[in-house]
Amino acid sequence: EIFKMLVNFSNRCRKLKSSEGFKLYLNGEMQHPEDVLQHLPVKSDKTLTGYHRRMEKYFPDYCLVCDELLQTSHDSWAKLQEFTRTLFKSVGFPNRFVEMGLYLGNYRKTPFGVHVDGCGVFSFPVVGHKTFRLWKPEFAKKNPSLDRTLSYDRFKKNSKIMKVTPGGMTYWPSNAWHIAESDGSFNATWSLGVWVDRTHLEN
Repeated sequence: EIFKMLVNFSNRCRKLKSSEGFKLYLNGEMQHPEDVLQHLPVKSDKTLTGYHRRMEKYFPDYCLVCDELLQTSHDSWAKLQEFTRTLFKSVGFPNRFVEMGLYLGNYRKTPFGVHVDGCGVFSFPVVGHKTFRLWKPEFAKKNPSLDRTLSYDRFKKNSKIMKVTPGGMTYWPSNAWHIAESDGSFNATWSLGVWVDRTHLEN
C-alpha cells in the first residue's frame, strides 16, 4: 500500500516536473531538487524492497524522505486521524499542527546529524529494524558540538538507545536531541511530528 502511494506521488511529481515533497540524500549529501526526480520509485520496482535493490546498486548510502505522501491516500489519512484522535483525547489538542513523513533507505546515520526537531515524534517502522540514539537537552546545552554532528562517539556513553521493529512504536519529546542509526540494512519508517507553539526549550 505504501509503495503504491510512493509511486503515485512520484508520478505526480514527474508530471509537474517538481520534486516538492521529497528530499533525497546520497552518501550524506542533500541532492538538488531537479536531480531528485530521476531517483524516485517507479511502478516497475514493484515493492519498497524492489526500489531499494535498484538504489543500492548505485548508492551505498541513500535516504529518501517524503513529507506529503498521505495526500495520495484517503484511507491512510483516515487511519492517521484515528490515531491522533485517540492521542489528543488523552493529552489535549496541539495548538499548531501534526505532520507525517516517510523515511526510507540504507543510510547508516541520519544524514543531517544529531538534531532536535522542536516537535514530539512518534516513529513507526514499516520495513526493517530502527534504532534511535537520544540525548537529554541539558547534556546538549553543555555540549554544543553535538549539534548536527555525525561524529559523536565520545558522547555515546551519555545517550539512550531505543530500538523498534514493524508493529512497534517509539516516542521522544520535542526537546530530545537524537539521531537514527543503522547497520546499512534497508528500512522504511513513518514519522509523526506533533507541533505546539512552545519551542523545544520550553517543552
